[in-house]
Amino acid sequence: MASVKSTNAGRISAVHIHFYMLDGKLEVSECMGIGKEISNKKALWWQCFLKERYITEIKESIALLEKFKGFIPDGSGSVCVHDSEGEHWIKP
Repeated sequence: MASVKSTNAGRISAVHIHFYMLDGKLEVSECMGIGKEISNKKALWWQCFLKERYITEIKESIALLEKFKGFIPDGSGSVCVHDSEGEHWIKP
């Protein structure tokens, strides 16, 4: 979140900006904030971090789908967890 000073009819007020990803697009909106200001440099850092994290999540989702083999439960109570590294069995 970044705080930006804006002027309106000679008055100065703080506007808090919120960054988030929606349908693969970086969105920006005003928000109430938490009462702290950050620099434009830090706001840019958070934007880049958010985009990089989103890209990482997409890559991990693709890897998960590429490594998913499917499975047939054997009734033993074991649980199969699938992630981007493959399948992992958890025994009861």
